Amino acid sequence: MALCLVGISPIAAQSKKCKKTDKNCCQKECKKEGKEISENNEASDTSGHYEVAVSLEKPSPSSDDYLRKTNKVFDVVDQMPSFPQGNKALFEFIKNNIIYPEEAKKNKESGRVIVSFVVEKDGSLSDVRIVKSIAPSLDEEAKRIVKAMPNWNPGKQQNVVVRVCYKIPVNFKL
Repeated sequence: MALCLVGISPIAAQSKKCKKTDKNCCQKECKKEGKEISENNEASDTSGHYEVAVSLEKPSPSSDDYLRKTNKVFDVVDQMPSFPQGNKALFEFIKNNIIYPEEAKKNKESGRVIVSFVVEKDGSLSDVRIVKSIAPSLDEEAKRIVKAMPNWNPGKQQNVVVRVCYKIPVNFKL
């Protein structure tokens, strides 16, 4: 159902429900009543009254209400998630907790594993995945390190905490 806003002046406005189901039908109704529709969907007649037709649809992805209710995982947000005490502390955590797998040492495997994960609204980490693999033993160690991390500071979109996908490199060097 569409909603027509009808006002006596541009300052005072009241609303009434239009019996039509969308904005175009509501606009047609306005035209039938002798009102002209401008490009911004405003209709007016010679008495100075105006009418604006809007449709009530699903909230836009940018609305606060939508952001609070959605479970969507964002790739980029206004404020990206962060490790407690920042990136320097993140790489220090990785360096101090990495256990180079014996199998990888024996095979002289080294390189950079890219790990993807979701920072949840409460800062916990979920859905840990390997984006760029080097060797199975190194991949498992990179996943173990990420799963052992403390909760992060969650990401925010328009000052609303949201789920965010994040990627980090884990370097293995002999």
